[in-house]
Amino acid sequence: MYEYQISRVLDVFDGYSFEGIIDLGMGVYLKKVIYLSGICSPSINNEEQKDYGIQARNKLKYYLRNATRGEVTIRVDDYHDDTVYGIVYNKDFDDSINWIMFLKGYVWDDGISRPRLADQPMELFVLNTPKNKFFK
Repeated sequence: MYEYQISRVLDVFDGYSFEGIIDLGMGVYLKKVIYLSGICSPSINNEEQKDYGIQARNKLKYYLRNATRGEVTIRVDDYHDDTVYGIVYNKDFDDSINWIMFLKGYVWDDGISRPRLADQPMELFVLNTPKNKFFK
């Protein structure tokens, strides 16, 4: 796995994707859409999920605020053309932004990024939203 610095965040789309400029080193920069691996976010385009999606997007913007100071990095898991999937870190936190967004309840786990503990609930919903709101 490779780890790169995110030198600038251009736009945040929702609670788990944003557009940014990745610094590859030696003066090489890539403009990519970046997805946080292992989590899923409420959609801003869905009327039922819109309020929760906006809250998740605002929280991700807050966590990415240090990108211009060189304190945000990404560990790339996978990439396709204009899209990068990875785990994003901010030097202000002990763990990844992916994991913190999940623990705070703004996004839910898709079961891929981390092994599930026996006592950990199977699903965590945005701001304690009832289960039938997002899953039917």
